[in-house]
Amino acid sequence: MDLVANGVVVDSEPMRIHQDPEVLMNATERMAYDNVVMDLHEMQRRGTEMAARLTRLYRAMEGAAEDIEGGADVPGDVEDDFEDFQEAFEALRPRFGVPLGQRGGGDGNALQRVAQVKGSISAFWETPSDALVGAYYDAKADLVSAMDEADALMETARALSAALGEAGVEMEVPGGM
Repeated sequence: MDLVANGVVVDSEPMRIHQDPEVLMNATERMAYDNVVMDLHEMQRRGTEMAARLTRLYRAMEGAAEDIEGGADVPGDVEDDFEDFQEAFEALRPRFGVPLGQRGGGDGNALQRVAQVKGSISAFWETPSDALVGAYYDAKADLVSAMDEADALMETARALSAALGEAGVEMEVPGGM
């Protein structure tokens, strides 16, 4: 370990790190624990980014809906596509708690489940119970499924945005992560 003063190393000593003797995990268990917590953290980060994108899309959809309801000259098939898209979005948005900050979704909120499992596992330095490991795998699968669905919905939104744009209705679709 280096002691640095004004950007200059003034002393250097080796440093030995010892595991806390109260933590009853061996090195392999500790590595597995760290991998699970880091995976949950990364899933939560990616899910939160998607939730932010979906929230921006939600706001853009509100504006497009106002324009359409206000009498914009939108072809009937495009208006039908927009309504179908709204239904698909309504089915997906609770899985991310969108718009952000909105409660709800309950057990269907995949992002919230990942955060809860992450909190439960990382709260203690011990090998997670079988129930928590099962909850980890379930929450991960649920969020991966929701992310895949959201990616597909974003692709549909881009195509719909172009069709709406031709009718003079703006619906900006947020870019990828």
